[in-house]
Amino acid sequence: MKRICVCVALSLIALAAVKNKARAQGAAAVPGSIEGHVIDDRSQPMRGATVYAMSLNGLPEAAIQIETLTDELGRFHLAPVSPGTATVHAYKERDGYPDTAFAFFVTNPQSVPTVSVSSGATTSGVVVRLGPKGGWLTGSVLDAETKASVRDASFNLSRSDPPNISVSTGPVQENGQINLLVPSSIGMRLEVCAPHYHPWRFGGDQWQGPNGVIKVEPVGKFVLEIRLSQ
Repeated sequence: MKRICVCVALSLIALAAVKNKARAQGAAAVPGSIEGHVIDDRSQPMRGATVYAMSLNGLPEAAIQIETLTDELGRFHLAPVSPGTATVHAYKERDGYPDTAFAFFVTNPQSVPTVSVSSGATTSGVVVRLGPKGGWLTGSVLDAETKASVRDASFNLSRSDPPNISVSTGPVQENGQINLLVPSSIGMRLEVCAPHYHPWRFGGDQWQGPNGVIKVEPVGKFVLEIRLSQ
């Protein structure tokens, strides 16, 4: 009987510990929020920009925590946001400002603030700076022989400056037209691939040299006529 009582007592202690741990985890899991504003490369408030937070805590939901749009004064409020460390990103592609979550587009590291979010509290005064504006790669991707559009082509863009960051995108539009927002005033190399076709590289055999570098001015367009051969 004494042994049974001891086991029961130990079980009750263990159960109490589990409950206390659960309560502690529950308290720690109370989300917080982030508020601030988005400005452009002229330090002017940006209306209608998409803003979101990404957790750096290694959580399963570490992708996008929550997203919102800025108001007419460029202000935003993100909630709920998991407690811990997070980065805050923004974009407004129709005005030439690409998503700062992709390192390929970031020319100013200060445009991606890292914030600490406390349980049940609001982290305020966060400033997200967008800019400079990007430019556009436009044109078409066609079969070199039939002139038919190649819809399943993909693009690999790599920056020519260190650390040679790259990004892949695709396929193209149904009519073979391309319209890609890219960083401005930064050298890039372009490779286009599609099933059953040879890779196409801007600059041809000299694509890894100076002749293979593409530069687009802010809000400018760089027109490409890409013909893929089988």
